[in-house]
Amino acid sequence: MSEKGGSMGQNGTQSLFAFDPADLMSVRVLPAEFSRMIGTTKQSVSRWIREGKLTLGVDGRLNPSAAMRQLARTCDPGRFRVRLIKQAVSDMRETTERAARADVLEHELATAQREIARLSEIVRMMKEAHRATRDTL
Repeated sequence: MSEKGGSMGQNGTQSLFAFDPADLMSVRVLPAEFSRMIGTTKQSVSRWIREGKLTLGVDGRLNPSAAMRQLARTCDPGRFRVRLIKQAVSDMRETTERAARADVLEHELATAQREIARLSEIVRMMKEAHRATRDTL
């Protein structure tokens, strides 16, 4: 905020408003609407606002994207009873498990490729021995 009562906009220019006008360009919802969007109670959203975990804009509304980022920074996702966050945590666990399984499969593939190379060498040596034996007969 400057001495004249304005604030700095996103591009660093001085704004005449007490808020960043760019904030008005994003979707804004009431706390009750946000609670329905994320599948929790209005009381939970009100508590998060009181505890400072969520910040209302000057219009009394929330930017859902910014609110989700704030919740991710300020709350323990494992303790939420919110469907979206539970789903995100579940998806993250599933992705981690898939990545671990991919690492195991990659290791198994490398082992199988080494075994194929070893067996190919044995086959090559056997063919050579067979040719040598056939040539001496």
